[in-house]
Amino acid sequence: MYADTRSTATTTTSVGTFWMDRLVKELPVGVDRLRQDRILEEALANGADPLHLAHVFSLGAKASLR
Repeated sequence: MYADTRSTATTTTSVGTFWMDRLVKELPVGVDRLRQDRILEEALANGADPLHLAHVFSLGAKASLR
């Protein structure tokens, strides 16, 4: 069930969709909703600074201002 952590724990590459699907398939919301919630929490914690949000979440200018 788990990835080989000896070879993946020391890298910064993203996980594949296979592993993400396995992790979130039992959750009542999808990954898009989880990301939206994470962005909102970050905005509330850091004063909704658009530049900070754009940098942390790789958002464009318009998206970070929403």
